[in-house]
Amino acid sequence: AAIATEVVEATAANESLGQLSSRIRRVMNTAIQSRSEMIARTEMGKAASMGQISAYNATEEVDRIQWLTASDTRVRSDDWDHTAAHGELITKNDMFINTGESMSAPRLGSAAGNNINCRCRTRPILRR
Repeated sequence: AAIATEVVEATAANESLGQLSSRIRRVMNTAIQSRSEMIARTEMGKAASMGQISAYNATEEVDRIQWLTASDTRVRSDDWDHTAAHGELITKNDMFINTGESMSAPRLGSAAGNNINCRCRTRPILRR
């Protein structure tokens, strides 16, 4: 849609092919930056989740693990419903089930819809 808008505007302004090309390049650069941020957020979050679960499982002090969302209007509530997972408790080495698939932690699912741009986290619940 953004490229089509640029084509219409360039045509209306009687711009050259080079000018239209510059317009399209600006749109594409913005899209590339947005996508690279999404990939970085997803992959860094995945690494953090893997590290947290590994640390929780390595200690006897952790009794259970709780799923927490960002608690805002951007939390996904579609087929991969993270609002339903908020507050879910599992024992170590178990799986969260309220996300549309079984997952050991946020961003560790097999479905892209569960992983991409996820801002959820886990919290250890310690033994008493």
